[in-house]
Amino acid sequence: DGSSGDGTRIRLFVDDQLIDTWLIGNVGATIDADFTVPVQQYSKIRLAFDSNGCSSIDGDGVMPVLQVSSYPLQTLGSARQWKVEDGGNGHWYMLSEEGQLTWFEARSRAVSLGGYLATVTSQEEEEFRNTFLDTDSISTPWIGGYTEGNSSWKWITGESWGYTNWAPSEPNNGGTRAIMGGLGDCSGCGWYDYRPESDAPFVAGLMIEWSADCNNDGVVDYGQILDGTFADEDQNGVPDCCDQGVPCSSPSGEDCNGNGVLDSCELEDNDCNANGIPDDCEMFDDCNANGLGDPCDIAAGTSQDINADGVPDECQCIADFVSDGVVDFQEVLAVLNDWGPCGPPCPPDINADGVVSFIDLLRVLDAWGPCDP
Repeated sequence: DGSSGDGTRIRLFVDDQLIDTWLIGNVGATIDADFTVPVQQYSKIRLAFDSNGCSSIDGDGVMPVLQVSSYPLQTLGSARQWKVEDGGNGHWYMLSEEGQLTWFEARSRAVSLGGYLATVTSQEEEEFRNTFLDTDSISTPWIGGYTEGNSSWKWITGESWGYTNWAPSEPNNGGTRAIMGGLGDCSGCGWYDYRPESDAPFVAGLMIEWSADCNNDGVVDYGQILDGTFADEDQNGVPDCCDQGVPCSSPSGEDCNGNGVLDSCELEDNDCNANGIPDDCEMFDDCNANGLGDPCDIAAGTSQDINADGVPDECQCIADFVSDGVVDFQEVLAVLNDWGPCGPPCPPDINADGVVSFIDLLRVLDAWGPCDP
């Protein structure tokens, strides 16, 4: 919307290649644009703007306002959601045409995409899965049912094995892994027990299910990757923010502090932990009341964090690892007892270098006596 000044441009990128540019013009101006671009499986499609006074993190001069991935393409192999409003569980499912995989290879393939071989725990779920078999050409995909030594059948997720839909005369103890079989409403539809490896030539694919919610926002991650809410650059079916252990924020132009400036435009000198979220949106603790959040204090070097616990050292007595308010012979004995390499957790390793040594002993002696940060 040209909020940063005249001359704002909207740019279209596919796989980081500039495809087209539209000039918006003055503040408040709008445009309508239709475009068709060729994409490959896993292409990254990005709409972005550039304008006066707004620099980007990656140095390409544009700020993202919309980013989506083209995968999976909307053909055979497309993922579909069993929506909650339709009586479903919110999970995503995909029928993948990867023939002649063993059950173990199929399981690994599903995991590599962030999901697992699908489970079927109710008649309603079965009917939803059958919509794939009704419309797609794969009639015998692996699913996540298994047994060992012809004992009780189980789901790989640990879900209760209650509902079943075995085909007539199945299971016949011919195999130890389950497939869904049949097309549409037919007498041979249902589940079959197949041998996990030697029957691979007769299996036409696998059914994948996604249910993970790594950031606990109540939405299945895979759907948020597909709609562009979260990036998944390594295409492992897990949002990059969760892979990296940082808070997840949308790349679509958020303004977390409501100051009228996109978050991505105000990260310079305002993102001390480099997680893409302005510091003033994170409500950091400020244990020493110096006006800097603890992570920013440590990042700026104004406070030390010898034990790498994210808390400035002046706010705690790091040498009092016995936690009795006094640094004395108890700490010395603990240091001597754990002398040498010491893996975490290792309280006597005060400087967190993986070794209890003279450095840690000197810190104990330097802090000798009552210890009240």
